[in-house]
Amino acid sequence: MEILGQDAARDELKVGFELLRRSLEALDPADFLKSNPDLWLYFYEDFLAAYDPKLRKKYGVYYTPREVVELQVRLASELLEDRFDKKLGFADDGVVFLDPAVGTGTYPVAAVKHGLEKVRARFGKDPVAGGRYGAKAPTMQNIVERFLKEYVPTHCKSGTREVYRSALEIHVVPRLGNRRVADIERTDIASLHHELRATP
Repeated sequence: MEILGQDAARDELKVGFELLRRSLEALDPADFLKSNPDLWLYFYEDFLAAYDPKLRKKYGVYYTPREVVELQVRLASELLEDRFDKKLGFADDGVVFLDPAVGTGTYPVAAVKHGLEKVRARFGKDPVAGGRYGAKAPTMQNIVERFLKEYVPTHCKSGTREVYRSALEIHVVPRLGNRRVADIERTDIASLHHELRATP
């Protein structure tokens, strides 16, 4: 990241970054996320193999097959459950997952999915509805109000407070405000982000 902050490095990579930016802006994230999730994982290894094989070898950029990742995640979860009494594995309180060589994010995604399976197995398909909130599960509006009331005044400067309030009230609350937070999915956030891509 330090290198990308240097003017010479940014100038050298300008064409590639501009092409990537335009390609990503044309992509509808909601449609992309509905596609086969493994496709982009292969791109990571295959692209670098074609673009710069020496760099790929130097940095050890290799995709770990999803099946291997899932096995490793299950084994680590069993250790958390059996040796550390963390019955929900990765979803248990106090469990922190760190992947310093995150690459494509395959391991964190697998850990989150596995944790979610554990939670659903223990509490049912909709753990929030049957959990401590029941029918009073918080909506996005509730969370926005709490954020603006409890966090923003003590952690943000006045200009930032106004930007947050304005952005949330103009863009987030009208689209997602009445929905339960537990029902909002990644595709909802991706669609909102995509809709706002031209907004300064």
